[in-house]
Amino acid sequence: MRPCNVSRQHTEHMIARFESDIIDDWDAEASKVTCLDLKLEKLWSLEEAGAPLIASSLSGVVSALGASAVRTLHSGIAWDEATLFAFASVAAAVPLAWVSGLTPLCTDTTVSARSLPAAISRYPSRNDPRSNDCQFLDESMSCEDKHAYRALELLMHSERFAMGFQMFGVLVTRRSVLDIFVKAALIAPTAYEFLRANLQQHLHSSTPQGPAVPTNSVG
Repeated sequence: MRPCNVSRQHTEHMIARFESDIIDDWDAEASKVTCLDLKLEKLWSLEEAGAPLIASSLSGVVSALGASAVRTLHSGIAWDEATLFAFASVAAAVPLAWVSGLTPLCTDTTVSARSLPAAISRYPSRNDPRSNDCQFLDESMSCEDKHAYRALELLMHSERFAMGFQMFGVLVTRRSVLDIFVKAALIAPTAYEFLRANLQQHLHSSTPQGPAVPTNSVG
């Protein structure tokens, strides 16, 4: 998907800057991060790439239902509800799981991660290439740069920071996609079968039984 590749390229480019370049203006870098956040939000809005992505997920569900119908027509054997739920859930989750890989690049705060927050956190501990005595970049930063850097780092590590792949204003991660898939593919069919069995048992027990028909013995 081209929008996904474009999003990754922009994010990876900014990560590479924090990992290899010398930053002289941290206020400007904070503005660039904010601009990237706005670009990603606009790119994955319903007006642009969001609507095709939803259509792709829905078409996967329709394809699963169509495959079930074709199998029933040709073989006379229909999929049970659990299998149908599983196929439809996989078809809907695959496009979302693919795009949601963008979110860790923007939000993963693990120090060793390949992400914006991690790259920013590692910046002060990098060796300054302008120094001959293995001086860290933290030692060459001015007080103003340190304050601006700290403000950006706090922003990137804030729980309210929701940069990445969003749908309807909700940040989508692979874990959230996996949770939805598990609920749709496993929990929903199980609950459906349980409720159907209980309903059938209730209907069977509430059905009035007719009087017994006497049988005449032939003697």
